[in-house]
Amino acid sequence: MALGYQELVDTFCDIVELAEKLGAALEDGVQIEDAFVILAEAAKITELIKDAPVAFAELKDLTAQESLEVEKAISQRLGSTTNVRTKINAAVGLLTRCYLIIQDFINFKNSFKD
Repeated sequence: MALGYQELVDTFCDIVELAEKLGAALEDGVQIEDAFVILAEAAKITELIKDAPVAFAELKDLTAQESLEVEKAISQRLGSTTNVRTKINAAVGLLTRCYLIIQDFINFKNSFKD
């Protein structure tokens, strides 16, 4: 079944753009002001979570030709043809680590509930 790849392109681009913003905010270490960056991106984060299942389904259904088209579309949207795969991998890794840190804080907070 051919699902296409538009949501995949959109999700990968959103991840890279979000990671660049978070990376810029966190490059001087974690500061309280960084929470405002995360809050400002809450809508984008919510969209990523909502769109992830569709993007993942598209990724699993991707043909070899479509994968080349995805890379080209991401390059065009980001305005860069260099290191697109590296940017995607790094962005996914950064956001995964951020998610784990946030989850650790939530678990810590919840540990004080009765």
